[in-house]
Amino acid sequence: MRLLKRADALILRSVLKSLMLGWMVLVGIDAASAFANEIDEIGQGNYDLMTALTYTAWTVPRRIYELFPMAAVLGAVLGLGALSPSSELTALRASGMSKLRIAAPVVGVLLVVAIMVTSIGETLAAFGEQQAQAVQAGAKSKDLVVTSRTGIWARDGAHLLNARSGKVEGGEVVLMDARLYEFDEAGRLLGIVRAEKARNRDGIWRFEQLRRYGFTKAKVTSTEEQSWVWPSKLDPRLMTLGLVKPRYQAVSDLRRHIDYLNRNRLDASEFMDALWTRMAYPLGAIAPAFLALPFAFGFLRSGGFGKRLMIGAVVALSYYFFARMVSDLAGVYKLDLAVANIVPPLILMAGGTWYLVRSR
Repeated sequence: MRLLKRADALILRSVLKSLMLGWMVLVGIDAASAFANEIDEIGQGNYDLMTALTYTAWTVPRRIYELFPMAAVLGAVLGLGALSPSSELTALRASGMSKLRIAAPVVGVLLVVAIMVTSIGETLAAFGEQQAQAVQAGAKSKDLVVTSRTGIWARDGAHLLNARSGKVEGGEVVLMDARLYEFDEAGRLLGIVRAEKARNRDGIWRFEQLRRYGFTKAKVTSTEEQSWVWPSKLDPRLMTLGLVKPRYQAVSDLRRHIDYLNRNRLDASEFMDALWTRMAYPLGAIAPAFLALPFAFGFLRSGGFGKRLMIGAVVALSYYFFARMVSDLAGVYKLDLAVANIVPPLILMAGGTWYLVRSR
């Protein structure tokens, strides 16, 4: 028992050391590359060097989350591979430990770290990405929330909301030059509300300094009002979340967005794919390691660091493109996105386990 505990500690130290080292290098390279790209944007509006640094810093938690699967592969391959040149891996095998038993602490530690990283992805990474986009957008375009050439657009049932620009003030969403279009079931325009400002505080939409236009077959009416409350459940956060790509959003935000899109009969496939990708993240993060583990028991015992690094990178990238291809095909052919995101890592894990059991 003492031998097994010492063996587990030896494996864990080697894998964790390789995991953390590879992880830091990957995140550092990715962040440095992103910052280099941001330098080209300096000069747009108020976007300066410090803003670029702030933007990049806010995205670091997201990069930690995204790059963990590749770091997990490198940790497994380099960690176990590092025990080969010193014959420690051979000694463990000679003591009677099977390949599956040696791989067990590797998988265990990767799973624990994957669960921790998942919590980071749902909290710090999602929040950081929102802050990063807000910093970037606020500096490049004054008072911007989310916009296209025709402004901000949002739909709630028979109503279509448009605003020239917007901003967030102390948690309150403020839309400038807002227009609210109301349609009947046949798609005919019933009325337009045009306001200087539309505010949402505590879930209540209030239009200020507005003019209402009503359309009938016989005439067009026009009235002015100082203030009017729009009885809508439209969540203002959905508009600010439009700045953040679906795959960077937390599960709670994705579900809220999917509910909004389904309620208005809009396409929610992109958000559904992002939701199930996040739900399956722990499995998808450690699945490539199952594919890489057999290499640590094979010809890598005679290979150097560069060889192990190359194998780890190839395995991680191959799995990433394979998983992305399966998910994209599921979206194209309207297949179950949950199955497309969960089944591939399960198959890979089952295959890796089968190999380790078979080659005891």
